Amino acid sequence: MKIKMDSSHQSFVTKSTKNSEVKRIGIKIGAIFLVVGTLFVMSGCQSQNEKVMKSSQERNKQIMQLYYQGELPSAKGIENLQISYAPIDNDFVNQLPDSVFTLYLEEDTYVTDLSNLPSTCPYLESLYISNCHGISNYEFIKEFKNLKEFELSISQTGVDQELIDYLNANGIKHNLTQEHVELNKKVEDIVKSIITDDMTDEEKLNKITLYVMNNLKYDLKGASDVEVTTKYNLNPLKYALEGEGVCINFAVLTDALCQKAGIDTTVVKDLDHAWNMVCIEGKYYYVDTANINQLPFVSELLLKHFNIGFNYKNDPYATGMTAMSDVDNLMTPTPERILKLIEETNDQKSFIEKYGSNLYVDLIVAVGIMIGMGTLVKVNKNKKRR
Repeated sequence: MKIKMDSSHQSFVTKSTKNSEVKRIGIKIGAIFLVVGTLFVMSGCQSQNEKVMKSSQERNKQIMQLYYQGELPSAKGIENLQISYAPIDNDFVNQLPDSVFTLYLEEDTYVTDLSNLPSTCPYLESLYISNCHGISNYEFIKEFKNLKEFELSISQTGVDQELIDYLNANGIKHNLTQEHVELNKKVEDIVKSIITDDMTDEEKLNKITLYVMNNLKYDLKGASDVEVTTKYNLNPLKYALEGEGVCINFAVLTDALCQKAGIDTTVVKDLDHAWNMVCIEGKYYYVDTANINQLPFVSELLLKHFNIGFNYKNDPYATGMTAMSDVDNLMTPTPERILKLIEETNDQKSFIEKYGSNLYVDLIVAVGIMIGMGTLVKVNKNKKRR
């Protein structure tokens, strides 16, 4: 049997009616910049093919039915599995039948640990992992007795020279290159430079988010040019480490740094955007590093000193992005087990509810004030010159 799966705030008032009008205009401009900027970034992120996603999920149904019924471990005759965009996590992998000889995992982003795979699939001969960014440890490879082929997409971290040497010495065909090693080393070096052992996971996440904000620039061309977006998607980690990209690059870099820092994280995607879901002290949050920095100075100030920010540690059900429960619009649906954990542990409050009903409005007003004051300074300078 062969199964293929694949936000009322008063206006800023001055004695001068004219100046007040300038500031009100500035406030409106600030609000427009924020809203339009966020929509612009999200609209320009990786454009995925909805038909591919749905067809993959359709092909997953048979194997997922066995899993939900608890019959997967005892299913016989399943030799080749191609599981793509499936709502699976480590529990699913740990229940694979021992008859599997070939396993292909693609975009199964909630899978983070394959250490039990040699026990569940002891006769595995071929393993292919593509864009499963949560997986970053491959020590389990050495436990297979019959493995003949192993392939990883280029953006996967965790590859070092020792792994390549092992594969070569044991005649295991692979596609690992020095680029895998170099990308992994760069991620390790970044983590060593910003993370210390005495930090809590929350402090680590804060440092990582600030690093991504300050070291990765959003390429606005990617919002309208399909070729540019496609390029960034082919090797997301490489371009992220080079300092430019679109949403997928922000998400993959955030994920890689979190993984190396010991934070449970995954990349979440819908048809047009990519961001991260992180687990801190048993609670799940959304972090969107591509959209946190719409107000650069304010965003960095809030993150550095207050550890808060728009699109930073949002409850999955209260965010403006795709709700975690809206599985039909996610490229990879969230596994039911994780959905239940989110419902049990999160308070489901929005950013505004958590940090004060006027804070977000205050941020917009603050930007408007800054723009208005800047405009006044310019007008006064021009008057003096005359």
